[in-house]
Amino acid sequence: MTGVLQVNFTFSWSGHNNTAANLNAVLDSSGAYRFDSIHSGNLVNLSDIQYFVSEISLFSREKNNLIFITDESAAHYIDLAVPATLSWTSPRSIPAGVYDSIIFYFGLLPADNKNRRFVNQPESDMFWPSEMGGGYHFMKINGRWKNSGDTSFITFGLHVGGGNANAVRLSFPQRIFMTEDGTVEKSFDMALDKWFNSAPLWDFSIYGEAIMQNAVAQRVLMDRAGQVFSVK
Repeated sequence: MTGVLQVNFTFSWSGHNNTAANLNAVLDSSGAYRFDSIHSGNLVNLSDIQYFVSEISLFSREKNNLIFITDESAAHYIDLAVPATLSWTSPRSIPAGVYDSIIFYFGLLPADNKNRRFVNQPESDMFWPSEMGGGYHFMKINGRWKNSGDTSFITFGLHVGGGNANAVRLSFPQRIFMTEDGTVEKSFDMALDKWFNSAPLWDFSIYGEAIMQNAVAQRVLMDRAGQVFSVK
């Protein structure tokens, strides 16, 4: 007796849903971008969001058992601009029963991160330059920022990962009743505002616009992944 889990990957800002259509929105025909305020006083406009999750599993407290619903270390690529990546159905059948939590990794586990296994686009575009250690980006958030009162903006790339990075294990309490031939649907939401507004507040004048060689800035982002993600 088994069922399946369907995961939808969503994005939000202060509780409001974001889609590819409104992420890179402009205000009028002049081409003025819509900027959102963050707590540091910067204003941001996001244009691209891509990331990986790995090794999704369910935990049953009753059976003291962890059920992998992907192949171990298997990764899924999510891109807000590619609708096909925003929904995923478990390739493995899940035994019927009661489960108490969903667990996944933000980023790539070592086996995937060290080996250049993604040879086709769009995943191959996440490769981290070999001269900077190789491996893959765990996440790319691209956009523009400016300070309040400024008319001009500066482009930025919040890029984390690389060959020496470690994926972050995230666990969320979820009471799941899996029935025979049933489908349970869950959403993994990325609260985009929390990348910037969690402590310590993100200030582009401090961390800069390009952080691929800034280990401190990358660590700040990776450490807040547990606040950014939620399961609904």
